[in-house]
Amino acid sequence: MAGALAIDDNGSGSVGSGQARSLGGRVINPAGRARVNPADGRLVLASIGNGYWLAWWPDTTAATTVVASDATGAILATVPVE
Repeated sequence: MAGALAIDDNGSGSVGSGQARSLGGRVINPAGRARVNPADGRLVLASIGNGYWLAWWPDTTAATTVVASDATGAILATVPVE
């Protein structure tokens, strides 16, 4: 891993009768939070565990950035979503 935050998965697909998008990857310790910023302006908080993070949201709106922060809220890394 070259930095504090990496995106390893960026996908979308059907969930039941709707659509969902997912984004996930790796994050360094001591990251306490990973925030995904979809293009529509909403905020999606990711689950973090054992150096990995994962987020999903209903619909297929693409994300623009992912931000990792520590327990105090200090930003560790910001990565653009390609």
